[in-house]
Amino acid sequence: MRPWQTLRRLFGGRPGRIGGLLAVIVSLEGTAAAAQQLTLDEAIRTGIANSLVIRQQDTQVSGAEARLKEAGGAFDWSVGAETGVQTLYVPGTRGGFLTDQTQTIYSPYYSANIGRVFRNGIEVRPGVTAYPGSGTTAGQTLGLTQLRPSLGLSIPILRGLGEESADANERSAAESAIAARFDRNFVTERVVHDVVQTFWRCIASDQHVQIADQSDQQATVYVTMLQLLAERGLIEPTLVQRVVAMNVGRHLAIDQARDAAQACHRDLGLVMGNLAGAPAPSPVGELPGIDAFGPAIDRLNQASLVDLAFEQRTDLRAIQRNIAAAGAARVGAEDAKRPVLSLLLDPQRTIVTYRQSLQNNAAEGHAAAAAATENGARLSLLQLQDRIRVEIAAALGNLRQSNSSWLAVKKSEQQMENVVADTERRAEAGLVDRSEVLAVRDQLTQLRNQLIDLRLQFAASLAALRLATGTVGPVDQAPAIITERFFSPPAR
Repeated sequence: MRPWQTLRRLFGGRPGRIGGLLAVIVSLEGTAAAAQQLTLDEAIRTGIANSLVIRQQDTQVSGAEARLKEAGGAFDWSVGAETGVQTLYVPGTRGGFLTDQTQTIYSPYYSANIGRVFRNGIEVRPGVTAYPGSGTTAGQTLGLTQLRPSLGLSIPILRGLGEESADANERSAAESAIAARFDRNFVTERVVHDVVQTFWRCIASDQHVQIADQSDQQATVYVTMLQLLAERGLIEPTLVQRVVAMNVGRHLAIDQARDAAQACHRDLGLVMGNLAGAPAPSPVGELPGIDAFGPAIDRLNQASLVDLAFEQRTDLRAIQRNIAAAGAARVGAEDAKRPVLSLLLDPQRTIVTYRQSLQNNAAEGHAAAAAATENGARLSLLQLQDRIRVEIAAALGNLRQSNSSWLAVKKSEQQMENVVADTERRAEAGLVDRSEVLAVRDQLTQLRNQLIDLRLQFAASLAALRLATGTVGPVDQAPAIITERFFSPPAR
């Protein structure tokens, strides 16, 4: 008589009741653990809110905007005023007539003006100068103490003329501020991507633990059956010892699966901003299904995805802005190499000013450094474009490979399920030993673990493709909207 048939007589039914009892215990434990659960929306929201990397980018954006404000301050309106006492030497008087002698007077005076430099390089600073209470007549001072208006119109002829030169620093700072915001957006997208990838890895790890537990429960039922038979002298104790020894591998697999799940939960806590290293709550949800995306994956075109990335990647646009910023700085530096030649116009005078450095080392060095910065930014753009092509090719290849492999393994799983069902029927009929059922179930367990890994690979490839094409954002939308994007491939 087969051991399984003997156990049926001992228990008055199928020993599956033992497995049912174990399932109830596991269910109760799972109910207690379900108190703390984490959805993908919550993980994304928390990751964005707590990310130190995003805070650092916020600081850089604030710094870039401050530099823009500082550069724009060169074109602010400003007022100036001064007052004091000035010593004047004027012709002396005798009997109401001027003499050939001079006398010294101390006259209070004030001067006030308001003006600004415009973005075309022209400066205007109208004002007035007066000597109230000098105690002399305008004729005596030859008009020196009259109320004198000034225009202060200065027109650069060589250096600083034109918007490309005069406001080069401001334009460079403006482009840098835009680049900082683009960088901040892409860093946020990467944070979201990392949260999603880790979240899905934890989902897969928890599923591996569940499968390992189920396999162990089935083996435990069989071991319990053999132990009962051995106690009643129906089988040799060595048979029990042999099966128990074989279960060591299953216990090791469970321990490894649980260790991997705990490590993943700690990683998820870290990417969500928990720097203390406390594990995150158990993630709930399902990995993206592969079945529905077969035709869509076949229609994905690598060249179209690359074009989409070149349009959408905010880090790419940040580099383009950095190139523009470096170009503006280079134009300003090249302008500084020119000599100063300007025209000053006032109601009382017209002055031409010329000044030039004999060696011009500072200006030439500044211009060379600005040109090198611009060339470096252009090289960074080319490198990033090449890296984007590689990232898209790798993500698309992994996506298609995981899809095709999943279809093959899924077919094998269905076939193995039929084998398990047939083996169980044969074991109940006493045609084969129950250990053969465990053997085919172990093979089914391996296939199911492979399916989980392939679904994880598929999900990870979807997320990588989203990040590579720059279609994670806009990141200022609700987390639920962002989450939806990770369940489908990007569309051109």
